[in-house]
Amino acid sequence: MITKGKFELEYSSDPKHEFIALCSLLLMVQFLAQLLLIPLSTFFGQVMYLVSFIASGGYHLFVVSHEREKVQREALSQRLGARLDKREFGSRTQMSVFVCMVLGDCKDRRNFDPNAILMEIIPNKTNAWVYWRKRVVEELERQWNFPTSHARLDSGVSFTTLGTSESNLFPTLHPPTTDLDQFSAEEQKLLNDLFDDAWSAMTAYYEWRLNRGREQTMGESSQLLGSIA
Repeated sequence: MITKGKFELEYSSDPKHEFIALCSLLLMVQFLAQLLLIPLSTFFGQVMYLVSFIASGGYHLFVVSHEREKVQREALSQRLGARLDKREFGSRTQMSVFVCMVLGDCKDRRNFDPNAILMEIIPNKTNAWVYWRKRVVEELERQWNFPTSHARLDSGVSFTTLGTSESNLFPTLHPPTTDLDQFSAEEQKLLNDLFDDAWSAMTAYYEWRLNRGREQTMGESSQLLGSIA
């Protein structure tokens, strides 16, 4: 599970970079040669040079603006030897809850501490954040101990059609009004946003799990058909 990272390019010639210096020198020689020889060529040759120069520059801009993220993801996938599944979230709150649910989706959770994961990603220690983490952990443990949501998932429920007030998938997630009375109005607004984020992350997790199960089923069916053929 990777929540944040960056790519660094390392060369075997570190730290002198002889190959980079040589390539830079050759590019400079090419530029000077073109600057001197292009005026001596015919009009057609000059036009063709300009066309090829513009096409090369346009392709470079296209690759940089559209393909860089795809190339980096494929390079990382090859390096790790695993398939990467990228998901984007609107806030770190949603990401932290989703990470907890994915990492907790295992049979043995004796050494798994979801509160530590939440603290690692969002180390806020104010009363509102502590209360939010406590409620989220309780909801996660309820789902893991009483997997009614998994049963609804297997039945093919569509989470995108359910609103926060309509869904009974996570009935104990949003706190009762009496619990919120201990917080200020600003903290109550923050908690409402945080619990909405947690609800969105949980529904996103079950949607992801449902789609992954469908992909695995389709893959097994394709292998079976291939073996029959």
